[in-house]
Amino acid sequence: MDAREVKANGFSKALKEASKNFATRTRPTKRMRFSAFMGQSFRLYQETYYGQLEGHLAVRVWREAEAALRDINGYPGVHAWWRTRSHWFSEDLRSSLISYSRQPTLQGCLANQ
Repeated sequence: MDAREVKANGFSKALKEASKNFATRTRPTKRMRFSAFMGQSFRLYQETYYGQLEGHLAVRVWREAEAALRDINGYPGVHAWWRTRSHWFSEDLRSSLISYSRQPTLQGCLANQ
């Protein structure tokens, strides 16, 4: 998907809207787009997580991915999405996200569960 397609199909608008409020104010088609994007993103994070855990990934690469994951977790819509989709992911990733939410300076996905 190139930049024209992203702009033309309203993906960026759907992402922005759903990241603020996934559950209530977002139309179903936008929720679906957002959910598909988040699902793919979290799959990549999960694979990166396992890569670093198994020693196949440089620590600096994991730290960069982890920083992005923490930032994404700060959006209320991501929290709402995670509460409905966390069962799609490994217990290891879910536990890792719980540990983020327990850190006082972070707003992890599970902070409001």
